[in-house]
Amino acid sequence: MILGIDPGLDGGIAIISGSEIELLETIPTEPKGGFIKRQVDAQKLSNILRVYPISVCYLERVASRPGQGVGSVFSFGDTYGAIRGVLGALNIPTYTIAPQTWKKELKISSKDDSLKAIKELYPLLKMRKKDHNIAEALLLALYGKNEREKHGKNDI
Repeated sequence: MILGIDPGLDGGIAIISGSEIELLETIPTEPKGGFIKRQVDAQKLSNILRVYPISVCYLERVASRPGQGVGSVFSFGDTYGAIRGVLGALNIPTYTIAPQTWKKELKISSKDDSLKAIKELYPLLKMRKKDHNIAEALLLALYGKNEREKHGKNDI
């Protein structure tokens, strides 16, 4: 099984096995006091992922961008670190993929393109505009599947 993760507090997780979708979900969060309003619920994320025999994860690589506030950069870094920590604790091999890399490969240039691609690949799957992060997690998993097939890795 291949896991794709679009990180962020409103991020998505997707697990595929072959061409079958096993899981589509948002990243679980919990309320937090102070100027950080919520954070990744690492225990819940771990409990979700540990029941699947995941071979590998494709995690979108993130970085701060000019103009972001200190609090949002800290929060995003905390989120990314919590996700990486859970993956490491569960011993899931992880590839971090720059958004430009997987989006170029799959010809995605916007959130709308991500939703459109998923609707074409899975016409029965109900995706709303607000599900773009789940759509991107699924596309990351599909990108990973394609990469593994290209390189002859049969553990998918």
